[in-house]
Amino acid sequence: MTLDDIEDLHIDIDKIDCSEYSTRLLLRAIFKAATEKIGLDLSSKRLLIEAYPNLRGGGILYFTPLKSEEVKRLHAKKKEMFCILDFDDGSGLLNAIDILKTSPALTKEKSSIYDIDGIFRLVINYSSESKEYIDRAKEFSSEVHFDKSIKKYTCEHGKMLTGEYAINEINSI
Repeated sequence: MTLDDIEDLHIDIDKIDCSEYSTRLLLRAIFKAATEKIGLDLSSKRLLIEAYPNLRGGGILYFTPLKSEEVKRLHAKKKEMFCILDFDDGSGLLNAIDILKTSPALTKEKSSIYDIDGIFRLVINYSSESKEYIDRAKEFSSEVHFDKSIKKYTCEHGKMLTGEYAINEINSI
């Protein structure tokens, strides 16, 4: 895609979100135009769509057909959940960590602790099998979030206090 293509299609790169219907329609239109150009019909296949910026402007889109096992793997990744727990003090955070570290699945998931304006914020990736541990740890937090924008803000603007596996790190102290 050239800069002209992006402008002609009124694409705001910062607002592209594949979970949005309008983005999926746009990608289908781009894919249809590309398949007409090369004469290869992949419309019945599941696709991995990757977008990369082009240093000369515009961007490069890759449409890769997926095999059924790759589709299953991507769907499993898609079902990953996250939770953000805020704590006003360290004792609440440590109490929650004590609960979370008893889940074998959570010790393998990514988790990080951030400082956001004096609040300890624990960001946890988890699967459905760990939900009960998350629910029990929530009682020690002052606020609970599931919003992607809060997670993004935290990762960009918070001061990271641990590595990417905070539950394990705190467990080993």
